Amino acid sequence: MTPLHRNRDFLLLWSGQAVSSIGTSMAAVAYPLIALAVTHSAAAAGAVAFCGVAAMVAGSLPAGVWADRYSGRFVMTCCHLLRAAAAVSVAAALAVGRLTIAHLIVATLVAGFFGPAGFASETIAIRRVVPAPQLGAAIAQNDARSHLAELLGQPLGGYLYALGAALPIAGDAVSFLVAAGTVAGLRTDLRQVSAPAPRASMLSQISVGLRHIWGTPFLRTTLVCSAGINVAFTGLTLAVIASRRSAGSAHLGIALGLGAIGGLAGSWLSTRILRRLRARTVITGFGWLVAAALAAMAVVTNVYALGALIAVIYFVTAPANGVLYASQILITPPELQGRVISAAVTLLGLTGPLGPLLAGALVDIAGQWAAFGAFALIVAVSTVALQRSRDVRDMPDLRPDAAPEPNPAAPSDSDPTISDVGTDSIAA
Repeated sequence: MTPLHRNRDFLLLWSGQAVSSIGTSMAAVAYPLIALAVTHSAAAAGAVAFCGVAAMVAGSLPAGVWADRYSGRFVMTCCHLLRAAAAVSVAAALAVGRLTIAHLIVATLVAGFFGPAGFASETIAIRRVVPAPQLGAAIAQNDARSHLAELLGQPLGGYLYALGAALPIAGDAVSFLVAAGTVAGLRTDLRQVSAPAPRASMLSQISVGLRHIWGTPFLRTTLVCSAGINVAFTGLTLAVIASRRSAGSAHLGIALGLGAIGGLAGSWLSTRILRRLRARTVITGFGWLVAAALAAMAVVTNVYALGALIAVIYFVTAPANGVLYASQILITPPELQGRVISAAVTLLGLTGPLGPLLAGALVDIAGQWAAFGAFALIVAVSTVALQRSRDVRDMPDLRPDAAPEPNPAAPSDSDPTISDVGTDSIAA
């Protein structure tokens, strides 16, 4: 078996997405600063971010169908090129001083809508280019890639913005073109072997994943609670930038990059953590630690102290994601991966657009303490609900030496609408 570091197609896929993720991380710092500069209002900047997150949620439903129906090479290439075009248009408008809030919203909508399709197709492509015994290692490397991209991209985005507002957006466009080039270089056939029947409507295909998720008590409970926690996660970056923008873009980029260090450390230690702690302990512990960190962020004023608290949040997120992704990888049939993934992301994302909208409005009205205090309260309430849920209390212990337990996440044999589909991750 060829090791991952010598698997040509995996390395191409990994490196292309790594470059794209660095560009996206650069843009994640630059776009809120650009919106603040254009509108002079944290609430208006929150509205721009709201549009981006809402578009991502809207794009999640057809994303899974496209990923299951069409060649992964075609879907990923189209998504990269469309997102590159949107970024080029913003960079060009900034360069000539003609960027409007309407233009910024349209570009944000395009980037948000086509992102999920690329993600779903990449997830399926990994299963095609990597042998089954190496999937765990490949997923771990992808998780590390995301955090490395944030560690490099967010400080770089802040630094480039200080040199010129158009530079990080132009860099984002180039990163999408690089990713499209690496996808074109793949040798593995990424065409779907068992595509959905052409006569089935998109709505009926989407409903397969939604019916399974809503029909599984464990997944339904954790998704509802995670949707609340997701409000805090989607609003976190804007809350930091809007409340501490006087610190300067370079310092903000470095502070946000500290979160990636926490995520890398959490990914590195996840295996050890998951060997020692019960799955339900990991999930509820994640919730309480995130709530405590957000409460501290309500009163901390130093931008680097805020960055350190973000690092704590992403440190505990990594093992929680590990618990939930483990179920998805083991149970979801390959031919339904795209639809189940996109359905879960959509259900999670229904509340996501509220995060930046709430962050911007609260920072404008009452300041930093109100935004982070509200997020801490939301996460605490969601964690109480998780802790009180019998489905979470009875979830199986995933430690290697644990005795087998009944799996509450498994669909009931008596429910014909969900018997052929598996579960998915509910990480925030």
